[in-house]
Amino acid sequence: MLCFCPSFGVMDFTEKLARELKAKTYHHRKVVVEIDDREIGGARGWDWIKKGIPLRVEIGPRDIARNSLFVGRRDQAPNEKKAIDRDQFVAEITDIMDEIQQNLFQRALAYREEHTVAIEDKKTFYEFFTPQNEEKPEIHGGFAVSGWCGSAECESKIKEDLAVTIRCIPLESDKVKGRCISCGKDSDRQVVYAKAY
Repeated sequence: MLCFCPSFGVMDFTEKLARELKAKTYHHRKVVVEIDDREIGGARGWDWIKKGIPLRVEIGPRDIARNSLFVGRRDQAPNEKKAIDRDQFVAEITDIMDEIQQNLFQRALAYREEHTVAIEDKKTFYEFFTPQNEEKPEIHGGFAVSGWCGSAECESKIKEDLAVTIRCIPLESDKVKGRCISCGKDSDRQVVYAKAY
C-alpha cells in the first residue's frame, strides 16, 4: 500500500496513519506502507500505478480537516479515487485488500476463460496466432490449448514460426491424448501456448 502526500503540512497526519497501518497484519504479514512526499505533481501517482501498488492514498489539508483520505485502488480505473473516513479505512484495510485481490482474480479468470480455445489442427493454430496486418501486427489471439509430443524441436519450431511459446503445462495435461500441434505425432499431453507481448 502507498500513502503519498502533496505537502509537508500533512506529514504528522500521514506518519501517524502509516504507523497504525504498519501495525496491521494481512494474511500473516505486516502491511507495507510507503510514504512518497516528492514534489513532482501528478507523476507521483502514476509512478505507483505502474509499479502495481494495490492502494494509493492521497492526503491534503482539506482531507485532514474532514478526517478523511482519498483512496485509489488497483482493481479500479487509475483516475478513480474516492473519499473514505480515515478511521473506517484503518479498520477495514484488510477487507479492502481482500476485495481487491478477489476482484483482480475474478477479472483474470474471466479473461482466461474468454480467450482460451482448444485447437487440434495445425492450420487453425497458425491462423490463430498470425496477425491480420503483417506490417503493423495487432495484439490478437489468446491462449491455445493444444497437443505437444514433448519434443524441444517442436517447441522451437512453433516459437521460430509464430513467436509463440508454451506458457504452462496444466496438471491434468497428461490425461489427454491427441496429436502434437507441430509434428502431428501422437501426444499424451496438452499445453497452453500464447504470445508474449
